Amino acid sequence: MLTGSRFVHTAAADLVKRLGESFIDRCGYSRIAGVGPATAPNTLQNLRNKYPSVFLLADSIDYSGANAKNCAEAFDKLGHGAIACVSSYVTGAWQDPDKIWEDPVTLSVQAAERLKKNLSRYVTIL
Repeated sequence: MLTGSRFVHTAAADLVKRLGESFIDRCGYSRIAGVGPATAPNTLQNLRNKYPSVFLLADSIDYSGANAKNCAEAFDKLGHGAIACVSSYVTGAWQDPDKIWEDPVTLSVQAAERLKKNLSRYVTIL
């Protein structure tokens, strides 16, 4: 908390909203984005509800306690307005000891496809 009952992420989101108001594109989202933790779905849901024009990055999907269902909270009703950051999950796919001799590019593509499939269970893009 910063002061009283105001959380740090709320103060940061207020700043992102204020800075991005003059950069809202025809799609309805600002060119200045905010980041929210995939480990805290309530936070992502609150950010999406309170700041509908802020584009969100749902980060840390590969951390303990995070999953595609949590990330879905960052997206709007049309499946827009957010992106899930899955870089370390995809780039580290080759580190599985059972698959050490397989092609790392193929393993990364497979990991990305798995995450896409999991996320599409919770987010419908219209």
